[in-house]
Amino acid sequence: MLFGQLSELDGLIKSLSGTTSSIVSIAVLLPLIIPLIRGVIIFLVMWWIAGLVGRLVRRKATARNVEVMLVNLMARSVKLALLLLGIVMALGSMGFDVTALAIGIGLTGFAFGFAFREVLGNVLAGILILVYKPFEYEDVIAVDNFEGTVIDIDLRYTVLDTEGKLVFVPNSILVRDTVTVEKPAED
Repeated sequence: MLFGQLSELDGLIKSLSGTTSSIVSIAVLLPLIIPLIRGVIIFLVMWWIAGLVGRLVRRKATARNVEVMLVNLMARSVKLALLLLGIVMALGSMGFDVTALAIGIGLTGFAFGFAFREVLGNVLAGILILVYKPFEYEDVIAVDNFEGTVIDIDLRYTVLDTEGKLVFVPNSILVRDTVTVEKPAED
């Protein structure tokens, strides 16, 4: 739609090339400027909303003592999704056909998810571990031929100290298999 308007504008400019009236120029450009301004306003409003919702997610998650890494991931994900929605809405309001763009984003997400299913599985398992906390730092755990003291819990893996050696156990194993947890003795 916008490209059709541009070709009409080109034809009008050529036909009015002898006219120097600025009123005619404004009248010709007005149908192009209004959708552009509307699109910019929609994007700026969505940007503001994304920042507001990101801060709200961060505040609520922090109040519930959710891990800092998980709070940052949630806040960024929500903000990115809202910004992407704002771009699509802004382009749609400017006259672009966003159907192909939406389909492309969906297919890209599917391909990305399929290509990185192992990594995404570990990240989702890491989120579950950080939210439900089946074990914590300094707990001794045993899972799938690994036993050691938990020294770090990341989104992709959990680090165990096994007699001076560090073992990086993928979080998907910790969610899938049976885990034996031994809490440290309290003094």
